[in-house]
Amino acid sequence: MIGLDIDPSRIALAIVIVGTLLLVVQYLVRRFRPGMAAVAGAGPILVAQCSLDMRQRIVVIRYGQTDHLILLGNAVPIVVAQQPAPGPLGMAEAGS
Repeated sequence: MIGLDIDPSRIALAIVIVGTLLLVVQYLVRRFRPGMAAVAGAGPILVAQCSLDMRQRIVVIRYGQTDHLILLGNAVPIVVAQQPAPGPLGMAEAGS
């Protein structure tokens, strides 16, 4: 080289340390992202989907305690309907 006597094991150690630091920073950013809940299962859940034709699909997404019926395939997704999600057993309330 150009007069640099650097031990290859020191280079490898530096690469491992920098890679580890990057992974730790990535984990911390995902874990403590502002405005995002750190609770598992806090995101949207795909409940059902059905193809309407070659381009369009209709999906039911549960986000929190609300189900959203969304039409996909157009330039912009369209929210067709929203309603409270059913109980934990997926059954309607007794008496309704």
